[in-house]
Amino acid sequence: MTAAPDILYRQAAALLEQSNTAQALPLLQQAAEQGYTEAAFVLGDHLLQNGHPEQALPWLEAAAAQRHPKALFILLQQRAHNGTPTGQ
Repeated sequence: MTAAPDILYRQAAALLEQSNTAQALPLLQQAAEQGYTEAAFVLGDHLLQNGHPEQALPWLEAAAAQRHPKALFILLQQRAHNGTPTGQ
């Protein structure tokens, strides 16, 4: 049985607080795949900030599609600069 996306997200957030990205990222992905908008944003933002813009783009787009304000801002900002998101 799969855990509810909000539970997965909370577990991932706690792991990120401990700098345990190896365990946090799969949980974020599971929550994002279940439609949890904040998980999609956090996953995309983390990937973007850590030099993986190609992997970040689908997650940021998924969050933006649900009108996540920070995801919308990042996508618009990055596309205005060079057409695709890049880590900052």
